[in-house]
Amino acid sequence: MEQLNRTNLNDKIVFVLFTIIYLYCVDISPIVYACFNLVFAFLLLKNGLMNDLRKASNLFNIFFFMFCIVGLSFYNFIFFNTVLIGYISVSFVLFQLVFIFFYEENIINTSTDFKKTKTKSKLLVKIWLLAFIFLGYLCIILYYLKLGYIPLFGGLSPEERIKALQGSGVLLQFIRFGIYASIIYFFLTKYRFFTLCVFFSLNLGILGTGFRGEFIQYIFFFFLCYITINNIKLSLIKLLLLGGSTLFFIVILEYFRTSENSDFLFFLLSNLGLSLSVGIYNFNFILLNFDNFQWGSTFFYNFSMFMPGPNFDYTVWLTKQVNMDFDGGITPTIIGDFYVNFSNYLYPIVILFAFFIKKVENRIINNQYSIFKVIFWVNISLLLSRSVTGGFSNQSLQLFITSFFILTLFVVKNIKINYENNIST
Repeated sequence: MEQLNRTNLNDKIVFVLFTIIYLYCVDISPIVYACFNLVFAFLLLKNGLMNDLRKASNLFNIFFFMFCIVGLSFYNFIFFNTVLIGYISVSFVLFQLVFIFFYEENIINTSTDFKKTKTKSKLLVKIWLLAFIFLGYLCIILYYLKLGYIPLFGGLSPEERIKALQGSGVLLQFIRFGIYASIIYFFLTKYRFFTLCVFFSLNLGILGTGFRGEFIQYIFFFFLCYITINNIKLSLIKLLLLGGSTLFFIVILEYFRTSENSDFLFFLLSNLGLSLSVGIYNFNFILLNFDNFQWGSTFFYNFSMFMPGPNFDYTVWLTKQVNMDFDGGITPTIIGDFYVNFSNYLYPIVILFAFFIKKVENRIINNQYSIFKVIFWVNISLLLSRSVTGGFSNQSLQLFITSFFILTLFVVKNIKINYENNIST
């Protein structure tokens, strides 16, 4: 054990020394930046910071490395911007320093105390979930009847697909609840194949809106819940294959949605680069055109859906603020989102956010939870990681709503148990 701790300490020392060199050398040239990031990826893997999807910090690092670090590498070969590199690289280092010095070598051990609850309580929870699954199907029908067409197959522009969503927030939210209900129900029933078909059919309802991101997100969420509940750790090769196949699938969807007999290889490479670097481009546009700092208020902009009148979307608001010639919303990356709110004072927020991610991770790892609690914390872990691309302001509403939905299951279960106890007395 002493030798293990000494080795771990040596790895941390090497890591810290490298981060110092990294911060001084990454803005020399695009090639130097790309090479340093390869070494950084190796150190992250060696220190257990990017090789286990069940851990919130690892999941966040994978998203950040792909969409900020690799994305910036793509961007640098066209527009080399040392200011942009500084914001991304310093933030990246701060995240890693928090993660590595609060790293705990624990094995995820989940056990479902749900099986110990009374049969009638379990039945009530299943009825609750089935009700939301039914509502999900009903809202899919109502949404497309109201719209009169399916945006995915309509050849619509991004602006037109966004307009198609306006005024349908409640319907879409109940479709999302149906998807979450089907995922949770999967882990409670022996009819898993049928439930899996229900999940995919509801998820196809979301894909029909023309936005592939949510469709991929729910598949990924189901996958994360499955490997966490069943204590499965994927090898590095499987992780790379999973990430590569996911990106390839996203590009394939885009190809069939928008291309007109274009060369597939060119389309694949150009869209792959664009998918990884679009947030970096948006962040740079913000740096050049934005100075109306919001001091944390944007985290609550999307909550306007609970208020009467038209919904207020953070990404659309940001597009108008920077005068970009685009009718849709832009995703600023999480560092761009922090910059919009806190300007050059964003680094303390980065540190606090990193601590919050570690707190979520510890809640998953260090306790033996029920299935509901595992799903609750995995959902938070995924949405925090998703904020890497769109910013926390773009995920805060879904984080609140989905967490609230999962928490209702605890209420339903406990009400039934208390009722049974009263009967027995």
